[in-house]
Amino acid sequence: MSEAERMRLVELASEYDTPQVRALLGLILDSGGQDVATLKKTLNPTTIYKLPVDKGAWPLAKDWNIR
Repeated sequence: MSEAERMRLVELASEYDTPQVRALLGLILDSGGQDVATLKKTLNPTTIYKLPVDKGAWPLAKDWNIR
């Protein structure tokens, strides 16, 4: 994914999607080595997102408060 495409995806997620979607998108992009600081700023750091994510396959899930 190009930088412009990633930025557009983050922009759309930041403006329209629920926090759970932003956390999941952040996890996916972060796991791919993408810069996700802008997206992470849109999330409440104390909120826990209960999503059915395999923690073994997605070790960065805890960094996104996905439990």
